[in-house]
Amino acid sequence: MKYWLYGAIVAMSLFGSGPGYAHDLTGTVGLGASVGPAFPLGDQTVKNVGNVGPGVGATVRYGISSHLEAAFWYDYLDLGRPVHSELLTFGGSYTFAPDQSYTPFVQAGLGVAAADTALGLNSLGFKVGLGVEHYLTPSVSVAGLMNYFLITKTGTGNFDVHALSPGMLVNYYFGTGN
Repeated sequence: MKYWLYGAIVAMSLFGSGPGYAHDLTGTVGLGASVGPAFPLGDQTVKNVGNVGPGVGATVRYGISSHLEAAFWYDYLDLGRPVHSELLTFGGSYTFAPDQSYTPFVQAGLGVAAADTALGLNSLGFKVGLGVEHYLTPSVSVAGLMNYFLITKTGTGNFDVHALSPGMLVNYYFGTGN
């Protein structure tokens, strides 16, 4: 039931939110926050002990061109003991239609991670995602997104962590003129 409610909130945010705006984000800095459930996948160790839990994240973005942004992400996935995972990734996002108020995008990042926060950030982490961003004002946007995370068992990790996390992202862009 709570997932239907969550989906309805994301849908209303994206599709019931006024006319929308479109503009070039070249040279702007954006801050974002995301939230959504995280589902354990992959390694049997994680599926046996992991549960669906909250996934939260923060983003710092910089517009390189109208289609391309560099990004730094922090993500925390609480899949239950012993799978409290953190990722610090650097990468970027590509926007397919920056001149539209509904803007599909893909994103990818590589960085350091911890399969279990008690072990420290000494494993390799990957993040890929896709979504649709909608600008409520020239400075504020909301997005529905789907991220896939992989934390390898390098470093002191005992298992790989694979997780899928649908969610909602809210961004604020500085320097957009409004």
